[in-house]
Amino acid sequence: MGKMVLRRFIFSIRMVSVALVLVCCTQKASKKKSLETVTTPGVDSVQAHELIRLWEEALSQNTELSKTYAEDLLNLARKQKDSVFIAKGLQNLGISEFYLGNLDISQQHYKEAAGIYKKLGDQKQEGSMYYNSAINFKQQTQYDSAFAYNSKASALFKKLNDTLRMGASYDFAAGIHLELSNTRESLEYAQQAARMFLQVGDTLRYMDALTKIADNQTFMRKYSLALQTYREVAQSYRRANDFYYLAPVLLKIGSTLANLKQLDSAVYYTREALQINEDGNYSYNTLSALDALGDLYNKQEDYQKAAENSRKLMELAEAQNAVFYKVNALMILGEAQLKLKNYQASIDALTEGLNLAKSNRISANQQRAYLYLAQAYEELGAYNTALANYKLYKQSDDSLFGVESQRNFDQLRTEYETEKKEQQIGIQQKEIALLEEKTARQQLQQALLIGGVVLLLLLFGAITYGYIQKNRAKTIESQAIAQKLAFKDKELVTHVLHLAKKNEALENILQQAQQVQETQDSQRQTKNLIRTISNELQSDSYWEDFTRYYENVHKDFNLAIQSNFPDLTANDLRLIALLKMNISSKQISQILHISPEGVKKARYRLRKKLNLSTTDSLESFLHQFQ
Repeated sequence: MGKMVLRRFIFSIRMVSVALVLVCCTQKASKKKSLETVTTPGVDSVQAHELIRLWEEALSQNTELSKTYAEDLLNLARKQKDSVFIAKGLQNLGISEFYLGNLDISQQHYKEAAGIYKKLGDQKQEGSMYYNSAINFKQQTQYDSAFAYNSKASALFKKLNDTLRMGASYDFAAGIHLELSNTRESLEYAQQAARMFLQVGDTLRYMDALTKIADNQTFMRKYSLALQTYREVAQSYRRANDFYYLAPVLLKIGSTLANLKQLDSAVYYTREALQINEDGNYSYNTLSALDALGDLYNKQEDYQKAAENSRKLMELAEAQNAVFYKVNALMILGEAQLKLKNYQASIDALTEGLNLAKSNRISANQQRAYLYLAQAYEELGAYNTALANYKLYKQSDDSLFGVESQRNFDQLRTEYETEKKEQQIGIQQKEIALLEEKTARQQLQQALLIGGVVLLLLLFGAITYGYIQKNRAKTIESQAIAQKLAFKDKELVTHVLHLAKKNEALENILQQAQQVQETQDSQRQTKNLIRTISNELQSDSYWEDFTRYYENVHKDFNLAIQSNFPDLTANDLRLIALLKMNISSKQISQILHISPEGVKKARYRLRKKLNLSTTDSLESFLHQFQ
């Protein structure tokens, strides 16, 4: 999927570096991801510091509330005309707006704060504002501006000999290069950042740098190694209760598991990330989680969920004016509708997504749309339109290399061919002298090659023939076993039906004998007859025969179910056997010599022993045990 896929995969890490610029007051200098600030006591500095503390606590739990605390600090500072706290208020407000996805507003606050810090001569905080601005531009994929602001920040940090912030700047550069598929540069920056964070003893930022290294491992398709690193990072964030940073790593784990074809586990981790982002009101991160979840639902072939998820993603993307994610939502919806055979709905979604992708130069999504449109039109019988879209898909596939790259390639190929012709002219005379020797050698090689090919064909034919014969023998044997098993199954069913028929007849005789007994109480022979019939109905001899037949057909079935549910009685096993053979409740009541109501009670008791709810199918559960 090119750059778009990579960007979607690593988008969840874009805000990981934001905490490096959360500038805290000196009272919270030990906070795990804060960057300290220099403040001077104002008229009401105690209240200002308290607002800063409240803002820090609310930022990772309730972003809207943190915004309120930042606004209160800014209003207080402006009333007191305290430049230090004004800059601090603008800085905190910019961070809160960033978390809420309001990037333009956030950038305005950073710019104003940077100007104040510059006048105050506070290069550390001025550099932090440049760094925050770089993150904003990165979020909007304006990479040139992001690099420029990051360079300004890095220059100030280097001048101050601030290893921590230098590491943050290198870590940020590693992230941009990764999004641009510059793996070598990304790895170099990530490794330098990791060394700097270790030098200052910042474990969590060191884990951030490890995450970048794992991202590069993922890009190089070393998924197992990347998964191990991601899980190590996630454990660190869990121990620190840092859910904002945990969520992006969970998304990475989900994506890596999807690459390893472990889709159920991938969905689990992605849903956890989505829940964290929704609970924390991390709007922009919620977009990336919904995007990833929609793709996973399509891969799981749960197209209904994919369609529902894409509509939710589209609504949120429109609210935040996130064009990239709106395009993705339309593509996910188009694919889901295509698989659900809602071809016109698929075409509508894909066409809208394609137009939006074109207007925003999202080339990878254009390629995706053309492919699905071709499939949808083909299903509707519009073969010419389908063919036209497929051609556009192939053209867009080829164009991913870029017009400039193709031009350079053509130029290099022309130079190579020209040089090759000149070399051929220069050595032509030498080739003529060696022509006869070379011809003889080629003839010998051809003879050996032909002989080798013939031998390989004969060997291949012999192996193929043996394989076919072996498969044929296995097929015949399998058919014979299947026929034998079917015959035994018929015998078992016949035996059970005979048993039901016998019990039904004995029941009728028993009822008639009881009626005779009621009119002729003194007749001892009638009592004996009733006793004999009752004993016959209660006899286990028929069940012994049935058990032998049943276990011969369903080998190890009783052993398997008893090993899972050891409390099952002999009567439970009889009922289970009859249910597995799809015997009706009426016939079961005749066979077991109990009333239909008794059968219902027996089924109810059996459900409790098997830990089944009222919505679970008893018969389907039993068929799981083969």
